[in-house]
Amino acid sequence: MWFIFFCLTFLLIDMAIGFYVAILLGYGPPTVRVALGLLLNKKDFALVEKYKVKLLKLIGRKTEDEGEGDAQPQLTEQPQTEQPPEKDAAGDLNAMIESLAKADLADLMTDESADVMQVSPIQEVFDDTLATALSERGTEVWMMNDKNIETSIMQLNAVMIKNGKFSADLDERLRSIVGKPDEAFVRKCLQEMKDDYGNYVSTQSAISEKIKERMDEFGELKHIANSIEFSNMEQASQIETTLNNLDQIALRGTPEEGVSRMITELALLCSARHRLRDMQDLAFLEMAHYENRVDTISPQLFTDEATGIRNRIGIDVALDAWWKQEKQKQRSVVFALLDFVKLSDLNLEYGIKPCDKLIAVVGRMLEKTFDALDVTGMYAGGCLFVATSNLGTQKTKTEIDKFRQKIAKAVFDGSKTRTPNGNKPLLIKTTMTCAVIEVAGSSSLTDTYAALDKTLEDAKKIGQNHTFFYDANKPKTEPSPIDAPDFGMEEVTIELV
Repeated sequence: MWFIFFCLTFLLIDMAIGFYVAILLGYGPPTVRVALGLLLNKKDFALVEKYKVKLLKLIGRKTEDEGEGDAQPQLTEQPQTEQPPEKDAAGDLNAMIESLAKADLADLMTDESADVMQVSPIQEVFDDTLATALSERGTEVWMMNDKNIETSIMQLNAVMIKNGKFSADLDERLRSIVGKPDEAFVRKCLQEMKDDYGNYVSTQSAISEKIKERMDEFGELKHIANSIEFSNMEQASQIETTLNNLDQIALRGTPEEGVSRMITELALLCSARHRLRDMQDLAFLEMAHYENRVDTISPQLFTDEATGIRNRIGIDVALDAWWKQEKQKQRSVVFALLDFVKLSDLNLEYGIKPCDKLIAVVGRMLEKTFDALDVTGMYAGGCLFVATSNLGTQKTKTEIDKFRQKIAKAVFDGSKTRTPNGNKPLLIKTTMTCAVIEVAGSSSLTDTYAALDKTLEDAKKIGQNHTFFYDANKPKTEPSPIDAPDFGMEEVTIELV
């Protein structure tokens, strides 16, 4: 009997303490009277209205009419005729919650919380150059802060994107007046070229200087910073020499000579820009791998802005995921490169924009040739890439050589990329030299890239417009040409759109 009495007493005391603590913390009704009223479904609207005032007072609010005292608000009984429609307990509670939701934030804070809570706009670091370069394509701009040192490398690429767009537009304008140049127009184009390239060199130098100042952050990869600095200095020197030479032609030569020389120099600078971009992409990736941040690279960096297809960064991120899944150990993984023969000559003959469109169209054709789970993209300036994991070695070799033969038979019509005043038919013929390797199961991604590059280099030494194969699982063998049949591809005209 005593035991039962003791248990009941303990239970009641425990409930009372818990209930009181809940009231003090604001999790329960402000008084026992209100609690019992709600539990017994008492319908006193005035009491419910006072519930809000009492609750806010207990959590620290001082209402305007209360002053500093702790006096309890007086509950006055309302005349029967003025009582609102009856509500149940749930309705009373919902009304209280709704009134709290509509209350001002400042009224809900105590003096202490107001001191520590500050509401202000979020300030984000943003790169204006990058926004300007990408806004016309509608690409979502990624945040280029300097938290990680490798983002400074991408700022250099952003400057090149902007300069590349200007160069392609100027190249088109110059080609539109070939055969009928106007001296004033030529001088105007030359001045625009000097202004844009001068700004490019100064911005490039400023970013390179920032990288130099942060040299210690490169750690064991200081050679990357040195290489970037040297390459940018070399390009700046090339640009300055080019502009000085063009000045001399403008002063002494004819307008026709000025147009021809500017078109030539723009093509040469385009090739140099591609080489520098490829080098800086590799530097960015090497640092991302070293810092183990490949998974955090923004998807906005996966696409080449000039062509719209996957770039080297996008390729590397996709293949890094393959290696983490150990696909190369579970199945036959095959890599391939398809390199446009003498793309720099095509740039000079047909223009920068048509050749960018050529790469984009052929890149999309290649993507459609293979499975959606395979990886395709632009490996370097004029070189496309394929990686397969479900097709098998022999089938991949066959598809690559068939594609090579298809491109060799095609005529690419770039009429829609030429300005209306263009005076030369734009029908492009091109060929590709290809390299295919079977990936060794134990090979790292870096070693696989190296084997692929060497296979393409060997293929170029032998000649053009053929396919070489190398089996990395047989390291003692050398890359050799594929003895592929003639697949009988017919000539087709493909529009560059």
